[in-house]
Amino acid sequence: RVSSDQLEISIWDEGLPFDFEGLLDSVDRQFSHPLEREAHWGGVLMRKLRQKHHWIIHYHCPDHPSTHRNRLYIQKVFS
Repeated sequence: RVSSDQLEISIWDEGLPFDFEGLLDSVDRQFSHPLEREAHWGGVLMRKLRQKHHWIIHYHCPDHPSTHRNRLYIQKVFS
């Protein structure tokens, strides 16, 4: 959703839930040179958007195991 003051993106999937915050915390520790990375480029991108560009990013896993839809919510408020 786009408006004059913000951009909102929701990405839904049915994959296995994972520790999104743990992934973001680990991307900087794994390699001192980002170009050496072979995986988790999405985590690198999300961390940079959050830290350097002040995007709001949340990952939500369902509380009940029979609901298999996970949601990645990304928001940028324009100032």
